[in-house]
Amino acid sequence: PPAPPAPPAPPAPTPTATPTPAQATLAPGAKPKLTKTLALPITCPPGTACEVSGTVTVGGKTLARFTRERIPAAATRTLRLKPAASVLRTLKRKSSVTATVTIATARAGSTRQTVRITLPRS
Repeated sequence: PPAPPAPPAPPAPTPTATPTPAQATLAPGAKPKLTKTLALPITCPPGTACEVSGTVTVGGKTLARFTRERIPAAATRTLRLKPAASVLRTLKRKSSVTATVTIATARAGSTRQTVRITLPRS
């Protein structure tokens, strides 16, 4: 009699990908306002708390910076940034400006977003 067929070899295990940490971003639908301070809502993805640093620039000039701000997981925190008085004097004639916000999240890289900042009429 013929020999029984050999059992099929088990499939090789698939390697598990290490998850990359998510980055903090501006809160969806955020409408930052600039008075004497800039209210900038930043959101952290669920799963892990974020530590963020970054800059807000208008026309290539730095409007404000923030460093090592801690945001709980799945939360939104409004950062209050104080721009220089000279920048406020320059911008006060406009009703709104387009700013670039660069947010660097510890261990997750950085994101660059453009946002429209409204300025109150003086």
